[in-house]
This record gives sequence, C-alpha cells and structure tokens, in this order.
Amino acid sequence: MTATEDQCIFTKQTYQNFVLDLEFKTADGTNSGVIVHCSNTTDWIPNSVEIQIADDYAEQWAKAPGTWQCGAVFGHLAPAKSLVKKPGAWNHYRITCKDREIWVELNGETINYMDMNRWVSGSENPDGSKIPSWLYKPFATLPLEGHIGFQGKHAGAPIWFRNITITELE
Repeated sequence: MTATEDQCIFTKQTYQNFVLDLEFKTADGTNSGVIVHCSNTTDWIPNSVEIQIADDYAEQWAKAPGTWQCGAVFGHLAPAKSLVKKPGAWNHYRITCKDREIWVELNGETINYMDMNRWVSGSENPDGSKIPSWLYKPFATLPLEGHIGFQGKHAGAPIWFRNITITELE
C-alpha cells in the first residue's frame, strides 16, 4: 500500500488495546507515521498519537529533534536509538497499545515506551521540552478508543506499507 497524496488512511473499526504489526519502506526524505488512538479522523493531528516514520539518513531528519525521528512519539518522546534501515529496505514495526501505555519496537528491538498518563500538559513534555503548538491536547486526556491510521506522502516523499495485522488485546 502506498500513497500518491498527503492523506491518511484510517481503519473503519476503532481499537483500544491492540498490537499492530506492519512493515514499511521509506524513500529519500520520507516523513510519515502510524497514527493510534485517533478519536477524530477529520482533525486527527491533535486528537491522536503519531508514531513517527522518517528517513533518518536524510539531512533534514538527521538534524531534526529526536522527537521528529523514526520511532519517536512525534513531538513528545524520542526513541532510545535509530534503527530504521536506509531508504529502499523494509522495516518492521510492532506497536503495542495497552491502556495508556505504548511500546514501539523497530526491527526487533524496543526503542520507545510511553506512559501517556505522564503527559498532562499540551505545551510541555514531562522533561520540560516544548511540544509543537499543533499538538495541544495532553495525552493524559485523549480518549483511548480510536482509529488506527497511516500517513501518506507527507513532505513530498513516498512511503510504502505491507503485511499489516492488528491483534486486539483484552
């Protein structure tokens, strides 16, 4: 699955606790993401959590804040390390959402963990760093029941997805 426009594809069904497995492939300069807990698909940016997909080898992303790099909870929490493969190679994400906790595994290694309860401000992360102004809703208050989405051709570079499975958890 790929996109020719800067659009998101959302699931019809909503999910709360789940494991999302997928593979993605970047191109030079890719900026995309996987969207979870999306309660409003029309105005998804402040009403969801985005797990960033980026070509961390591209200069603009290599120099970007860690919260904008692949595996980050976009604008909020940087990954522990960059494990994304170079453009053209397939990567594997496993994103687990259980209550207000999110685990992000990239290529077999856990690189991010978030307890959404700690994000009580819409302007400042728990470590004191600033949250982008368009992400103004505190994660601690976001509804958990929501759609899962895949961001399309954002910032002009394509993204590809395949082998997508969603396993609901109790």
